[in-house]
Parts: sequence; structure tokens; C-alpha cells
Amino acid sequence: MIFFCAFGELIAQPADQNEDSTVTYPAEYFAQFQPYSVNDMLQRIPGINLARGGGSSRGGPGSSQGGNRRGLGAGGDQVLINGRRIAGKENEGSSQLSRIPAREVDYIEIIRGTSGDLDVRGGTQVINIVLTQDQARTSYAYEVNLDRALNGEFIPGGKFSATGQRGALSYFLSAEREPRYDFRDGFETAFDADGVLAETVNRDSIEDAWPINLVANFGYEFSSSDTANFNLQWTGNDNDQDTDRVISSFQQGIVSNRVIERDTQPADEDSWEVGGDYMHFFPNGSRWKTLFIINESENLSVRSRYKVDGSLETRDLYLSNFENNKERIVRSSYIFDFSGSQSIEAGIERAQTILDTSLQLGLLTGVEGGDRFGGLAPITDSVGTVEEMRYEYFAIHNWSINSRMTLETTFLFEDSTISQTGSKANSRDFNFFRPKIDYRFDITPSFQFRATVEKDVAQLSFRDFTAGVDFADDEQNAFEGNAELRQEQSWRYEANFEYRFSEDAGVVNTNLYYHDLDDLLDNVDVSTSGEILSARGNIGSGERYGFNL
Repeated sequence: MIFFCAFGELIAQPADQNEDSTVTYPAEYFAQFQPYSVNDMLQRIPGINLARGGGSSRGGPGSSQGGNRRGLGAGGDQVLINGRRIAGKENEGSSQLSRIPAREVDYIEIIRGTSGDLDVRGGTQVINIVLTQDQARTSYAYEVNLDRALNGEFIPGGKFSATGQRGALSYFLSAEREPRYDFRDGFETAFDADGVLAETVNRDSIEDAWPINLVANFGYEFSSSDTANFNLQWTGNDNDQDTDRVISSFQQGIVSNRVIERDTQPADEDSWEVGGDYMHFFPNGSRWKTLFIINESENLSVRSRYKVDGSLETRDLYLSNFENNKERIVRSSYIFDFSGSQSIEAGIERAQTILDTSLQLGLLTGVEGGDRFGGLAPITDSVGTVEEMRYEYFAIHNWSINSRMTLETTFLFEDSTISQTGSKANSRDFNFFRPKIDYRFDITPSFQFRATVEKDVAQLSFRDFTAGVDFADDEQNAFEGNAELRQEQSWRYEANFEYRFSEDAGVVNTNLYYHDLDDLLDNVDVSTSGEILSARGNIGSGERYGFNL
């Protein structure tokens, strides 16, 4: 059972519990806490972890949900701004929470039920941030900070945002640069099969980054029936990581050998995203909406390992890993109501994802391989491209059975082709039918029961198809790709009970789940006679069950 509790010496204004189980928090509720951003406001809402993904087994191993999903789907980010879903992956609603000033908020809704009017489906709860409406306004917010790193260095950071509206045009602009300094001191101990001390590793690691993030969101209301939004984001990050290791080998409890190593690992990361959406309301109340997203991210990291002997350093490993990821998404649907209490949304989504990778591994063997391998002997030179073309055809039926019960049924058919070229070549077609039933019953205004039954198909990670790097593993320079992976599939059965105490004293939630799994994914042994290697592979069927307390 997850227990959330929030108390204050003064409650400015308690939250309102609506008949449709939506909980509303007006801006006055947060005044006593003096919040700077929307994120600060959400921290004060009891049980907010439920709406932000906690208290559920969704998004765990074997799930198609999560921030790294390809495409959009009906679920995903459970944060709405003024009732709409922001057309973005990196620039989605949850990423805006620390950038929107608190004074721009009119009220916050925690939507506990389901509805055909929602831009997102399938979440336990949905957060809707409703901003103040003024036909001519502009407000600015800024934050300046100074971090003191462990080495005594002072690193400045800051945020600036502008929010405004001019007639039918609304806009939000944000610039952010925050230091990311991290020091880790680690110690490992290894024992042999007889339990005798064999090796110790003393590790100090420093990571220093200073990312820049620029965001621009625009909305325009052409008429009461037509609205459009356009979103932009760019992120740049130069990341340097240095690691010092002292590896001590033991024989009969005495140090027999000691090796000192130093790693340097600079990385250059850049990404951009463009997204937009358009919605039209018909006279009969039905809606047509279309959104698109185009994004690209690029990451180049180079690891060099040196053996240290006094003042002499000798490079014995060079590992370069390059990734370029591109995604193009279009999603369109038509929603109509009938019989006063039911609605249907039907549509299609097309998503193309392309991953280009390149990996070069050089080792000290006495043979020179040129700059491409850091002057060391070429061991691995792997390049690859993985592309997925995926179509989703969906129909969602929402039925408000009465004022206390809702039932939402989803029928989704997925048709995809995954092709791979480069060091390995392969192409495969996949078809999946993924139904879902979501039932909710408000036993009392404070006590809600939720039950879901769903066929889930986990997305395959493109990185599992091609050779890659696990920089956290000192024992393995690189891991192999597996071109024959199959998607992990599961039938998921879940039940939730949620109770909200009066006067916002807290929330109690329980989540019981049972998952019947096929084609489980895990690490498998693909070692050769000369090298120990692992890769991702399917290991068969299984079950997962339990409860969150």
C-alpha cells in the first residue's frame, strides 16, 4: 500500500471533489507554500505520485509504456496543459512542469475517471494544468542558482521563461541551463568460489555536464471550432566523465598485484524536436484531431582507458560509440458522441523510427590502427541501421454507465516492419492485436475501485539489435547485438483501490497485479572461445504477480 500524506499548519482552501471523481485544486490552495513553478505546486498534492506513474505496475519490465517508447499511442504522458496533449516526446507536458510559473496557474485537476474528451487514455490518473486566461498579457519568470561542486568550483545555472497571450495567440518561451555535476566514490569486493577474497576495486568517478534547453510553444485559435498548436525544442549537452580505479588482486589475504587505471569519457549530445496539432469541432459536437512529431537526437561518446605507472600513462583501450536516432510520427482520429453517455474515437497512427549506430573498439596489442581506433589495434568495427515502420489502427469506446461507473474498451491492431542493415542484415514483419478493458467504480466520492485487463506487447529496444556499449560495466568492453529478438508479450490483470482522506490529509492506494508473459527478454550468453560476451535474448514464458503497498 502506497501512503501519501501532506499536512500544513494552514489550509488556504481545500480541494473540490466533483461528481465525476475529478479533484480540483484552485491556485489559492498553494499560496501558503509559495511555489515557484507548477512542479512545486504538484509536490503539495496528496497522492500525486499516482498520477505521475506511481502505485502501478505499468511501465515496468515487459511493458510498451515508458519514456523511451516509439510512436505516441493513446497513453504515454499523463499531463495535459489546458486540457490538451502537447505534441512532443521530449517536449511533452511533464517536461514543462518546472518551467511554467506558478502564478500562471488558475487551477489543477486530478482526473480519476475516463472520458472520451481526454487527449490521453489508459493512465491511472491524468493531471490537467489550467492556466489563467487573459486576452492581453505577458509574464516573465526567472531563477538563478549557484552550485558548489565537490572540488570547490562554483557553477552557475538559471532558467528564464515568458508566458503570454495576444488575442487568439498564446505562447510559452523557455531557456534553461543547469549544471549537472556528480561525484561517486565506489568500492567493490570479489570472492572466489571458496569464499576467499580475490579482488577489490576502489573507484572514484566525476561527471561534469552543463546542458542547454530551449523551448517554444505556440497556440492559435482560428475560431471557436478550429485550434492549432506548434512546439519546438532544442537541447545540447557536452558531458565529461573521468574515472580513477585501483584494482587489487589477493592471494591468501595478501595483495599480490595492484593496477591503477584512469578513464576519460567525453560525450557530445544534441537533439531537436518539432511538433504540432490541429483540432476541428463539428456542429454536432464530434471532433477531428491530427498531430505530428519530427525529432532527431545524436550522441557521440569516446572512452579511453589508461594504465598508470607513476607518471607514465599508457592507453590500452579505445571505445567510440555513435548513435543517431530519428522519429517521424503522424496520428489522426475522429471522435463522436452518441446516446448521451457514450463516445467512440477511431483513428490511425504512422510512426517511422531510424537508428544509425557505429562502434569502434581498439586494444593495445602492438599493432597500430590509426585515429579511428585511437592508435590501437582494430578489434571491432561495427556499423548498423535499424528502421521500424509501424502502423496502429485503433478504436476506443467510452461508456459512462452512470454517475459512478465508467467502462472504456480499446481495440488496437499493430502492423510493423523492422529492418536491419550494416554488419548484420535482417527484415521481419509483425502483427499484434492489443485489446484493453478499463473499468472504474466510485464506491464513494473518496473511495474508488479500478480494474484493467490488457494485452500488452513490449517494444524491442533498437540498441539490442546492434553492438553497443555499457559504460557502467568495467568487465565488458561491448555487448553483442541480436537480430532475431522477438517482442515480449503479456496479458496484464490489475486491480486498484484508492481512498482519499478528507481535508486532503492523504491518500491510500493498493495495486494488485498478475502478468502472464511470453518470450521474456533477458541477458543470454553468446560467448566465443576467446571472449566472454552477452546479448539480449528471449528466454521463454513466465509469470509476474504481486502488489504495491
